Amino acid sequence: MIRKLLKTLKVVLGLVLVLVVVTYFFMQQDSFGKLPSGTRAERIAQSPNFKNGTFQNRIETPALAPNTSYFSLFAKFFSSSPDKEPVRALPTQKTDLKSIPADKPTIIWFGHSSYLISINGKKILADPVFSERASPVQYSGPKNYPGTALYKLEEFPDLDVVVISHDHYDHLDHKTILTLKEKTKLFCVGLGVGEHLEHWGVKPEQIREFDWWQGEEVLEG
Repeated sequence: MIRKLLKTLKVVLGLVLVLVVVTYFFMQQDSFGKLPSGTRAERIAQSPNFKNGTFQNRIETPALAPNTSYFSLFAKFFSSSPDKEPVRALPTQKTDLKSIPADKPTIIWFGHSSYLISINGKKILADPVFSERASPVQYSGPKNYPGTALYKLEEFPDLDVVVISHDHYDHLDHKTILTLKEKTKLFCVGLGVGEHLEHWGVKPEQIREFDWWQGEEVLEG
């Protein structure tokens, strides 16, 4: 009996070790970015919004809506309800991004938090995510709905500013940044996000990081 238990324990420990090793190497992919270090980590530690190892909201912000539970969310997520996703391709209208009149303020929404602002001849792109999936890997994760993958990054004009609000995968996309970094003058991002960008080859002088409520004039005219 004891021998069988020891044998079972060895198998379990072996599986756990394999899982740990696989997870470690999986997390080494560039798409996961890099944790802040050096002077950037020091600046985060000195932020009045950073307490007990994390950034803290100034007002109470529940993770769940009233009368909701994680169990009900999981049940709804894995249900077969026909109302979970669009039943047909979403209606869209495509604009020639390189021919937007400089004298006409324009906003083009690409879905979720991605949009392009053109004003006074300046081009500002917010939270660009143009991969097929909002995920660190493109073989798994939530996929674009039919009809929404309308634009390719090659169709974008040179950009004055790319604004990134935070580093969730539906706001900060590794593949998109790799393409845009050569045609973007300046990245304005939340404090700490710059570490990901530098890890992906964006030059430090192209990055401006802001703590909550900080502001700076970054465009002339």
